[in-house]
Amino acid sequence: MKGKYAVCSEIFLYEYQKSTGEKATQISKNGRDFSQKINFLSPRPNPFSNSARFSFIIPREDKVSLKIYDASGRLCKTLVNKKLDMGSYYFDWDGKEYADGIYFSVLKVGEKRLTRKTVKIK
Repeated sequence: MKGKYAVCSEIFLYEYQKSTGEKATQISKNGRDFSQKINFLSPRPNPFSNSARFSFIIPREDKVSLKIYDASGRLCKTLVNKKLDMGSYYFDWDGKEYADGIYFSVLKVGEKRLTRKTVKIK
């Protein structure tokens, strides 16, 4: 086969039961309960040149922080640091003023801490 190819690294399929207001309850079709799982998706695009989007899903209201660090461990940017309701969120990081290199995004939800790596190129 000739042409361009795309690589997909993560696919998450969820069925949601709608409730009143903006909140929703996560329910999977096969009966597995995802209600306690935090999903921190890989930054997009990755690598990036100007800005990157960081997306996550939290299963309950909790204190959330999302911070970007450079490879030496210095804090570059705090994207969010407050209590959030359950649901899906995304935050964009304008990285134009930062040097090319490797960056780490650290999502902390309550006591749970997840890390993702992204690369900035020209």
